[in-house]
Formats: sequence, C-alpha cells, structure tokens
Amino acid sequence: FSADGKFIYLLDPFGDLRKLRTEDLSCVRILSLPENSRTIMRNGVITKFPVQENFELILTHAGLVISFENRKKIWIIDPESLNVLREIPIEDPRSICGNLTTDVGFCVGIMHPPRDKNQNNPTMFMIDYASGDVLHNICMLDYGSRTYLQIPTRHGVTNLQDLSANLEMSADGQKLVLGGRAGLSLMRVEN
Repeated sequence: FSADGKFIYLLDPFGDLRKLRTEDLSCVRILSLPENSRTIMRNGVITKFPVQENFELILTHAGLVISFENRKKIWIIDPESLNVLREIPIEDPRSICGNLTTDVGFCVGIMHPPRDKNQNNPTMFMIDYASGDVLHNICMLDYGSRTYLQIPTRHGVTNLQDLSANLEMSADGQKLVLGGRAGLSLMRVEN
C-alpha cells in the first residue's frame, strides 16, 4: 500500500509492476520489467509466460524497493511515476527490509562484484536506499547446512545461527528483527 493508503503496488509473475487505485482497483500506471518474462509467438499469437524468480517488494521513505533474486541487483522505484530511480548491485538478494520513516534499510545477499574471489558468503548490508550507498556490511559465515551472522559487539564477536530467512524493521526504523530456523533476534539500528 502507498503511505496514504490510496494505492496498492503489485508485482505480478509476468514482470509488470502495477499501481492500482484502492477504491476501485483500477490500474493507474504500469512498469514492465521485460527481463522477468518470456514472449513466444505461435501462429501469429504473442503469448507472455512468467519466468520463475523470487522477488520482494517493499515501500520505503526513499521509494519502492524491489529485489530480484536472480538479477544481481535491487531497484529503487519512484512510487508516483514508477520510474526506476537507481539500481544497487547486490548478488542474490534474498531478503530486504525498510520502512517509511527512514531511507536506511537492509538486504541479505552477496557483494557484487565480490571484493575478492573467496568472498561468496552471504552478507547483510545496511543500505541508504536514497543514495544507493552501502553503509555497512556484516558477513555471514556458511558452514554447510548452517549459516551464522557474525555480529561485532563491545565484547568481541557474536555468532547468531540461521538468522538470514527474514528481515523486518520496526515502524520507527530503530530496530531490526532477524528471523530464521533458530528463532528471532532483535538488533538496535545506528548509523
């Protein structure tokens, strides 16, 4: 939903981002993402087929944020015009979060391009969605069937197990909730 509740944003499996009016569900704008679908022509008829891809769509203070798991980037889109404002290169973005009170949000993915050829571990990025800058990154250590988020603390390093499945921010943007198979963890957000 838009901040005022007058619009719904929908990303369909065919790669179209639609802005719908909530009062009558009429389509106000469409942004086609052609890489997200295949078009096949048979007997003079054009048919559009969805490409299987996981994506997330959230509304933040900086705009709509879309992550495409197979595309090595996330997009920031103007919620009024549906124009792409910027691309942020993140390999395999798995989870994103943000909110309407701050431009800062988080994404779990892999740095693209990797800083060195051995850096393929998942990383949690703190991103300024308005500027596209990565403010901080926290490496996640992959040990076979388990992933640990390694968090620096005042007393050394804490490893949180399997907490990369879900990211959510509090309404005021001051707390980050990480959830996964091992449970939930709450972190305070500071720039």
